Amino acid sequence: MVSIKTKYALAVLVKMALDESQSYTIKQLSETCIVPKKYLEQILSVLRKESIVSSTRGANGGYTLARPASLITVLEIASCLEQSLSFATGYNGGIAITEFWESIDDQLKSSLAVTIDELVQSQLKTKKVLSFSI
Repeated sequence: MVSIKTKYALAVLVKMALDESQSYTIKQLSETCIVPKKYLEQILSVLRKESIVSSTRGANGGYTLARPASLITVLEIASCLEQSLSFATGYNGGIAITEFWESIDDQLKSSLAVTIDELVQSQLKTKKVLSFSI
């Protein structure tokens, strides 16, 4: 349902949100998030057009989040990178089945309403728990 493109984008955006004041090069993001550089260029291009990230050219340039991580949802990211997030689109075989798929669509949208900031906070909690283990 959700392609690797969205999964890569999510990993990169969480990395960027961990330190929103820093600007990241494609090379840095590619290496730290283990995303093929050429593929990451395509992903960042789409995210820039959708005003999720912004870019600055030059020696000190790179990519940053275009707005706070608390205002960017996984649903928004997936919506701009995927062709469709809908099961209800197209032939379904009748009203009852269409209603079923629409309910699945609603559940999916609700599940993807998580913000990048919420994912960052979850990741930070996980690191704290791991750092205290014996």
